[in-house]
Formats: sequence, structure tokens, C-alpha cells
Amino acid sequence: SDAASVSLAQLDAHSLTQVAGTGTTTLNGPVTTSSADGVSLSGNSLQINSTVTTSGGGGVAINQAGTTTVAASADIIADGSVSITSIAGIATAADITTTNDSIAINSAITLTGSITLDTGNNAGDIIFSDTVDAKNAESESLTLNAGTGSITFASAVGSTTRLGLLDIT
Repeated sequence: SDAASVSLAQLDAHSLTQVAGTGTTTLNGPVTTSSADGVSLSGNSLQINSTVTTSGGGGVAINQAGTTTVAASADIIADGSVSITSIAGIATAADITTTNDSIAINSAITLTGSITLDTGNNAGDIIFSDTVDAKNAESESLTLNAGTGSITFASAVGSTTRLGLLDIT
């Protein structure tokens, strides 16, 4: 529940919930959950260094007062929706895949590597509520597949640092 700093080497559980935190939560090893409760992490800052996988209809909800940083090796594979909010921004090089469920990026995002967001071939929207930028000009690419869902950009894309490629399928 409430913690200053948390570091997990690996987790295989029904669900993972952090209600609050004042330090940094670090997921160094794979996180796997098996219920509709999925993964819900609220706190100050989050560092994800390995895969997060949910089954049983579970989604991933991240709500941080600080930053969320996701390594290239830390793909999120969810059997439910994915929502990421980090007031101080999101830095990611990881892919996100859902099973026809929505992906909502609710804060400014910086691509630190090329990524793919894929909601599957059926319904599942992809929503960017804030800016989308690359870390290095014309280097990192963004590939989006929303199947029959919609893709929405509510703010500028590449206005601070241009993306390498924006590929929408």
C-alpha cells in the first residue's frame, strides 16, 4: 500500500496495487498478474525495467505525481486497458499491447526508443492527452495500431523534438 521506496525483483501474483508512495517504485524483474484487478500503481515516481504482463482481464493503471520511466526491455502486455498518468512526464522505449482494450497516455511522453502501441485488430482506442516528443531529433519512431478503434492526439506531436517516423495502421 503506502511506501517510501519499493523495489521488486520479480512478482507473480493475483494483482499488484500500490495506493501511495513518496519515493521511487522500481520494478526490476517481470511482473505477472492473473486477475481482473491487474496492476495499479500510484505514488511519486516509477521505474519499470522488465515486462509487465496481465491476464484474466486485468489492466494496468499508473498514476504518479512525478515521472514514469520505462526501459526498452519493459514491454507492457495487458489483458485489459492501459492508462498512464505521470504529472512530471513519461519517458519510454517499451511497447504496449492490449487485447482489444484502450491505451491512454495522459501526460507528456518522450520516446527514448522506437515504440509500438497495439490494441489488437478489434476495438480499442489509443489516446494521447498531452505532447508526444522524441528524445533525439528524427531518431525514435512511434507505431500505432488501433484495429477498428480510434487514435486521438489532443496536443502537439514532435513540436519540441521531432519523431523519426509516425506510422499509423
